[in-house]
Amino acid sequence: MPDISDLDDPELKEILSRKAMEIIKESSKKDNNKNIDINEGPIELNDNNFDEFISKNKGVVVDFWAPWCAPCHMLSPMLEDLSTKYTDIKFVKVNADESPMTASKFYVMSLPTTMLFLNGEPVDRIVGVVPYEVLEERIRWLQAKLY
Repeated sequence: MPDISDLDDPELKEILSRKAMEIIKESSKKDNNKNIDINEGPIELNDNNFDEFISKNKGVVVDFWAPWCAPCHMLSPMLEDLSTKYTDIKFVKVNADESPMTASKFYVMSLPTTMLFLNGEPVDRIVGVVPYEVLEERIRWLQAKLY
């Protein structure tokens, strides 16, 4: 996916920037209005608790993101929706800026990066925003490996 700054069309650049800001605002409203529930949406992890959580759960989808990353805010609602459909898989978020050791351990160089873990080991990596169907297909693959 091209960077917004690489676009030649100023009108398209403006539309994409505006849409990214709308997504960011909507995402922060949802976070502020809902009660934190471990069964509801992705769980926030950091350098201190990542390894323990990954090792204790069979199937985990990890979203490496940052607050300034517009594509991350585009991916987030898709992962939140998928977390409600695939309840036998844990969905987590790791702020790469606040957890640099974990991000560097898994060579996260671009955001968003989504990683799938099975039995504590990374088994798949998706860099950037992909269509919902592609994301779901990879998560279904992970789910099939659980049993």
